[in-house]
Amino acid sequence: MTITIRNVAETVATLTALNITIDETLMVGTQIGLVTVSDEGDTSIISFELNDTSSFEVNANGEIRSTVALDYEITATYILEVRANNDAGYSQNVEINISINDVNISSAVYDDNATADSNDDSLQIYFDRDINATLISADNGSFVFSGGETIVVQSEDYNSSWFRYEVLFESASEILKDTNISINAGVEIAREIESINKFSRINTGQTTSYADYDDANLSRGRTQAYTDNGDGTITDINTGLIWQQEDDNNTYTHANAILYCEGLDLGNDSTHWRLPSIDELVSIIDNGRANPAINPLFTNTNTSFYWSVTL
Repeated sequence: MTITIRNVAETVATLTALNITIDETLMVGTQIGLVTVSDEGDTSIISFELNDTSSFEVNANGEIRSTVALDYEITATYILEVRANNDAGYSQNVEINISINDVNISSAVYDDNATADSNDDSLQIYFDRDINATLISADNGSFVFSGGETIVVQSEDYNSSWFRYEVLFESASEILKDTNISINAGVEIAREIESINKFSRINTGQTTSYADYDDANLSRGRTQAYTDNGDGTITDINTGLIWQQEDDNNTYTHANAILYCEGLDLGNDSTHWRLPSIDELVSIIDNGRANPAINPLFTNTNTSFYWSVTL
């Protein structure tokens, strides 16, 4: 009797193409995706391989992770191939497209706290999305001011709910008021913004002109614009400042007004509230409205006097 063995073609694994979008601030080693195997074929998959491992890696479970800090300005898109190998020696490739989101500084506000002491000065930098704050160190090598000013930092704090990075200074820093700021390439962001003090660039809202060269006649500056955050706070799109939305209808002394603001717990934050400076307070006055002269998003506002930290 003769037995004939027929060679049956091996069925290889079936993989699904991946399209992944991640932020450039992604922490190194974070898993960004998983190779999807819709059909393993006749035998089990024993390994995965990437055709380019300069920025990403894949493990035996098909988990794809970053291996370096990413920078949108250097590479915005990665097109890779992953290969699945089974124990019969067969393999199958699939394409992976990885897009990197650019992360920018949306605004920065310098506050001298209306005092001669620079130890209580602060710079609040607002990003357009959550960042990896551990990659930023507010020293001479990370924050760059036009003119190459040197800063000495007292403390730093990042609030992921508001995308705000706050820096408190120890050394004289009044020079920061009208300078530009960027963050060194290789950290996360290498994007320069225009001016830290933006209040003079906001349109007052006056629409009726009463004399030549008044606010309505010149109509200069950025249009006032706000976002209702739905949590009792309002974000000023121009300055990045976040405001309490509603007046509590109580009257305070100046000292008690400071304590009231510092004791607020709004917008998932209970530690960063403060009484505004006079420039900040004036920036939300809308001279195109009356009784009260403010955007109606600020509810329950009284036509009255309000304290600022500036006396």
